[in-house]
Amino acid sequence: MTPELVKCIHMRNKLKSNFVRTKDPVQWTLFERGRNLVNKLICNAKKYYFQDKFCKAETSNDVWKAYFELTNKHICSNQINELNDNGISIDDIDAMANSLQKAFVCQPSSRLCTYGGPNYDNTMSMYWLLKQL
Repeated sequence: MTPELVKCIHMRNKLKSNFVRTKDPVQWTLFERGRNLVNKLICNAKKYYFQDKFCKAETSNDVWKAYFELTNKHICSNQINELNDNGISIDDIDAMANSLQKAFVCQPSSRLCTYGGPNYDNTMSMYWLLKQL
């Protein structure tokens, strides 16, 4: 926040306290104008701040950080540390990848053929996936 914006906020607060103390409609009008001005200044300050952030972004990572800051979202990790396969706990990355591959890739020896093949049957694949769950 800039020092000028802070001064405007203090002035708005003084206008409000003057109105609360006097209950004068003129004081209310002054407060409304001050409040609207401060809201507009804050909105413009945020707009220029994020425009500057996006313009200075050099990588897509910088853009995403600015986006998450703008939307008040937090970057969270979706890293899987352990996988349970038929009661067996797997924590090795390569073993987890192999287990997931076995679960989601159709086996040519079964009734299901490989994805995209000439005999590919979507209903059978869905049945197989649901059966695995």
